[in-house]
Amino acid sequence: MAGWLNQHWSKVEGMKAEVRTLEIGDITWFVRETLEGDKGEWEYDWYAGHVIEKKTVPDLAASIMGTRWMEQKLRLKMMRGRKYYLIEGVGSVTGSMVRGGEDRSDKLTT
Repeated sequence: MAGWLNQHWSKVEGMKAEVRTLEIGDITWFVRETLEGDKGEWEYDWYAGHVIEKKTVPDLAASIMGTRWMEQKLRLKMMRGRKYYLIEGVGSVTGSMVRGGEDRSDKLTT
């Protein structure tokens, strides 16, 4: 992912992608600032207010069927800024949620 982001955003001066473990989301924007203090320079990363949660159509359906959707939704709600869902692939989430004749699409509205 970082390679793709760096390739496409390399024309924007000072913009680069970095791979790291995130507490929430799959893509998050940070601003890195170099600060000077009594003990020299140090870098500080601050959250820039945007987070993306990526899901494939089958993964989204599985998340909604289980408890993961609500857990992630609650954690995202606690964050300030804008939140986005990036749904990858083609297909119907509601079609993926029908199992054994039981339609579980009512969970989409939560």
